[in-house]
Amino acid sequence: MKTFLLPQPVKQSLISTCPVLDDARQPLARLISVALNPLMLVAPLFWLLGAAGHEPGPARELLFISVLFFAVLPFGLLLLFLKAKRIESLEIRNRSRRPLPFLLGIALYGAGFALLISVEGPFGLIQNAAFALLWSSVLASVITLWWKISIHCTAIAMAAYYAGFTGAALLSPAGSLLLAAAGLLLSAAVAWSRITLNAHTPAQSIAGLAFGFAAAALTLQFYPV
Repeated sequence: MKTFLLPQPVKQSLISTCPVLDDARQPLARLISVALNPLMLVAPLFWLLGAAGHEPGPARELLFISVLFFAVLPFGLLLLFLKAKRIESLEIRNRSRRPLPFLLGIALYGAGFALLISVEGPFGLIQNAAFALLWSSVLASVITLWWKISIHCTAIAMAAYYAGFTGAALLSPAGSLLLAAAGLLLSAAVAWSRITLNAHTPAQSIAGLAFGFAAAALTLQFYPV
């Protein structure tokens, strides 16, 4: 019995145009990308930091300021840009349209950090993370002028590092190790989702993860808690 074999170029073309695999992966990738959007990470991250380093009263006040200036107001700003058709989506995939929203977002971050300091001084885990978000956003904005580094990956990597750091103070060694492992798994999932959605290349996603981990580590090392 003869086996009919397709020419290799035709075979490759059929595989690449088959939508079944992409159709199966795209919804999951979108869900991960939306659920772990940088603005969605702010509330749980700062809640965890507040629980680790502050009394309940001050922690609630700092959490309110953090969520307002690092999530709610930046999200409202993106909605205004979207309504005015200055950006094509909330993710701002078009790199050329990023500078102004990023600049205004950094201004909100700076105002939020200043307000956190005015309420309870410069030292503390929440203030530390706010400073990390501020300076890393400035540097990421400069990078994105030339290269589209993944902000999603940067944010999840920073959140994972801070979660692992504070987990050691709140949980048993086994619990903190589990939290750190979950953070790494979520970081990998975000990188996979951004690549699957064609929002970033593997290099841009990996660079975002590395930058996020480094930003958190450097800030915790040199900025007093």
